[in-house]
Amino acid sequence: MRLVVTLSLATLASAFTLSPALPRSCASARPLGAPPAAALQPSRSPAPAMGLFGLGWPELGVIGVAGLFLFGPERLAGLAKDLGKQSAGLKEVAESFQEGMAEAEAMPNLKSAEADDPPRLEKVAEEEKQDAR
Repeated sequence: MRLVVTLSLATLASAFTLSPALPRSCASARPLGAPPAAALQPSRSPAPAMGLFGLGWPELGVIGVAGLFLFGPERLAGLAKDLGKQSAGLKEVAESFQEGMAEAEAMPNLKSAEADDPPRLEKVAEEEKQDAR
């Protein structure tokens, strides 16, 4: 069983490496005495698609299998449940941040004030304090 798991992890390790660049073709060779042609740019492979935190699916799979070995299936289920609760809390934080940003954009006095005009900012702040009272 361990041999099968080790071999499967070894095959997934190839996901962490980039494929070698293709060799230049012979078509770029020039005859003797011909003027040098413009240098050809080597073809680039597309950037790998990344998922969560810059990790692709193979990396996340390896992390999941390693977690399964380290913690076991019973404890891993509890950890996943706790992680789900924490992610819900982070979602609430992000929503409150967006609400705060929308509220700040809605304030007309802040939009019209300029950073290089401190007396005007102080005047606007005093007006806001008086309006709040």
